[in-house]
Amino acid sequence: MKQALCMAALVAAGSAEINFIGVGDFGGSGSQTSCERFTTEGQCSTAITMDLVAKMVSAEFIIGPGDLIYSDGLDNSGKAATDQKLRMENTFEKVYSPEKTPNLQVPWYVVAGNHDHHGDVNLEIDWYKQYPHGKWQFPSMYYAVHEIDHYTGTTMDFFMIDTEILVGENLNATSQEMWQSRFDQQRADEQLQWLEYQLERSSAHYVWVSGHYPIYSTCRHGTTWSGNLGPVHELMKKYKVTGYIGGHDHCLVDIQWEGMYHIITGMGGRSVYGHDRINDAPPGSEKWHIAGDNNGKSLGGFVTGSFNRTVGSISYWTDVDPVTGKINLEPLHVIEGIRPRF
Repeated sequence: MKQALCMAALVAAGSAEINFIGVGDFGGSGSQTSCERFTTEGQCSTAITMDLVAKMVSAEFIIGPGDLIYSDGLDNSGKAATDQKLRMENTFEKVYSPEKTPNLQVPWYVVAGNHDHHGDVNLEIDWYKQYPHGKWQFPSMYYAVHEIDHYTGTTMDFFMIDTEILVGENLNATSQEMWQSRFDQQRADEQLQWLEYQLERSSAHYVWVSGHYPIYSTCRHGTTWSGNLGPVHELMKKYKVTGYIGGHDHCLVDIQWEGMYHIITGMGGRSVYGHDRINDAPPGSEKWHIAGDNNGKSLGGFVTGSFNRTVGSISYWTDVDPVTGKINLEPLHVIEGIRPRF
């Protein structure tokens, strides 16, 4: 069945900038922790710091590139760990509640990761259909988000893609392997056609593609060139996309290559992965990282973006300072000077 085009739109409030948060792999746990049921310590501590930073930067929305419900998504099996109501309420709604995180009560534009595809992703989309005006914005397997700041006229497009449809399963595979477990060529071709259609017609000052699997990564899973992420990268180059926001690897990475920014923000609350695949990125392309070799006392992290008509930046944050273990409301790394496409 051809994927329906679902368009999501949000109008910025005239702050002279478009400000957002990017956080992936925040999908809790299928068991009890000392934080909350079906969560992790890292998810809860990251939520606290993310709320404080959201207030500082006036975040207007959140981009969530997958692995929304660990470890096996949602299904109708009758198990508590995959029950829609239990998991969505405990893993998402309670952790990011108005009482605990008042500054995160903004749209969360999310897409599925491989762990979500272990279950029935349609049940995650159904949560949006039940509460279309809530935080959880997941209208379709892939869709577009259009942002505009009316004060300056700054525009930004996000094209949210399902990398599992494009690639299949990635379980510590090498860069050249083809993962076939959930790969469907027809569905992949349809999504690529949709993406090119959107990119070709976008006139936004800044354009991002966001999906779960990163195109380039230097952490445990490495670069995802198998399947159809290579063609995604070629489309990004062809249409002068600003960059790609991914997760999957539980680390924070800044990779810059061929005029594009590859942002890995997979530290939403799970165990931090090692910096094991440095050779998977083009030589000299990695500018900074936080991973298992240097995360210290931090358990999670995220990024923020601030963009106006002439320039933008991406900042990297962790839940606590890696050295002191205390909340530090200063970014650990900032990419500055990101220019609009025209």
